[in-house]
Amino acid sequence: MEAIGTLASGIAHDFNNVLTAIMGYTEVAQAQAPSGTIANALRGIGKAAEQAADITRSLLTFSRRSPAAKQPLHLVGIVADTVAMLRRMVPTSVTMTINTASAQDLWVLADSSHIRQVVMNLTINARDAMPNGGALTVTVSRGHHDSGDTAVVTVADSGVGMSAEVVERLFEPFFTTKARSQGTGLGMAIVHGVIQDHGGTIQVASEPGQGTCITITLPTCAPGPPSPASADDPHDSACA
Repeated sequence: MEAIGTLASGIAHDFNNVLTAIMGYTEVAQAQAPSGTIANALRGIGKAAEQAADITRSLLTFSRRSPAAKQPLHLVGIVADTVAMLRRMVPTSVTMTINTASAQDLWVLADSSHIRQVVMNLTINARDAMPNGGALTVTVSRGHHDSGDTAVVTVADSGVGMSAEVVERLFEPFFTTKARSQGTGLGMAIVHGVIQDHGGTIQVASEPGQGTCITITLPTCAPGPPSPASADDPHDSACA
């Protein structure tokens, strides 16, 4: 694991140097670009580069060389914003729904980039599990524990599902059922590490041909400074 951490750290640092150059050149181009299609495209490039920078920070967290920058986080806002960004990466054959109506006032003590990376990894995995289309539902809700309220995030898909043997190995570093060119097997290991670091839990329910539901539980905290509101779907959904 120490060798894996060293490798992840080296890749993250090198990739971050490339991203710094991309973001710098994008800012220069934005300053000179007229409003319209080109300006919008440059803003998209800049946002994508920022998301990629979040991934490098998650890799550094995985290697235990970069501590999480935790602060009160409006969970619905960061989840809804991430899902909205990912919609264009999901084919139209997959119906995406986000349900947050019962969780508008939930706050967690967390690193926003790490929580964003968790949502990204789970959403992309769900997309890949439905090559012929299906339904993907992300739900943020309030849970209850002996110690008080909790924040619950579920990502459910109607995809191919997983066997018990695959579920058992799901969080192992470099374990993947995808083709060599489609995944490194680090995504779920990072998700597991981030949730543990935030004092949360993660559960997986899946059967072959019956889809997958991943449930994350995080402790709540007192509200922080106001954050920009994000659009959400007012409907509720259940995840069995």
